[in-house]
Amino acid sequence: MRSCLLISTACLGAALAATSMEAPKLRLNGDVKPTHYAVDLTVVPGQDTFQGTVDTKVNLAAPASVIWLNATEITIRDASFRGASGEVSKGSVENGGEDFAGISFTRPVSGAGTLHIAYEGKISRISSAGVFQLKEDDRWYVYTQFEPTDARRAFPCFDEPSYKVPWQITLHVPAGDVAVANTPELSHAAEPDSMKVVRFKESKPLPSYLVAFAVGPFDLVDAGKLGKTPLRVITPHGKAANAKYAREAIPQLLKLLEDYFGIPYPYEKLDSIVMPISNFAMEN
Repeated sequence: MRSCLLISTACLGAALAATSMEAPKLRLNGDVKPTHYAVDLTVVPGQDTFQGTVDTKVNLAAPASVIWLNATEITIRDASFRGASGEVSKGSVENGGEDFAGISFTRPVSGAGTLHIAYEGKISRISSAGVFQLKEDDRWYVYTQFEPTDARRAFPCFDEPSYKVPWQITLHVPAGDVAVANTPELSHAAEPDSMKVVRFKESKPLPSYLVAFAVGPFDLVDAGKLGKTPLRVITPHGKAANAKYAREAIPQLLKLLEDYFGIPYPYEKLDSIVMPISNFAMEN
């Protein structure tokens, strides 16, 4: 009887181990929770790919041999996990199909740590899902659209709305372009090869689908302030004059929303970005 029990337990253990290596079918299982993202991307309008890294602070509910994330059309170049003690575990990539990628380790990782991933993604010219680009007057502009489940096209992440955590975005872009994101610019500096780096302030906790950035030769139109909140309309190059109505209407609309909800606008700035495309909007 005991030998049968031992065999059954071993088989059960093997089955559980095998299950842990299987990609999720629809949703992540919740055993790994993100607490912070730091994203560093090189984005050049007109190019068909972007490169970068994402450092995700996570908490693991139990030791894990593989961490599954959402990732679509992402090529992972390198991955590792740094535990709370500073020990670094090298990871390898497990194919999870269209929507998932796994980072596996030779020994299980546990507790709190930082998952580091270097990767490459696509800038689409035919779809507005994820990171995409549009052309206006022979100039390319890069935008993002992550709702409902396309943040996974921009970074390997936990792409479900229940995960609301701070994001810190850094963009390396052509020196002559403008880069914007959810939060105000923190700093910028020149880089080699006619590039610059733009660092943005850490965001309030956000689900992945509300993260946004844009890069291009934009014109910046000052729309004044509502209270202490600066307002801007961001248009393609040479189109600033077309923003007159938006510049006048946006402060009035925002005031109506503040009055309706009974709270002030909760963020540090409001940028309204114009795209050369019709019937398209996103609340981020």
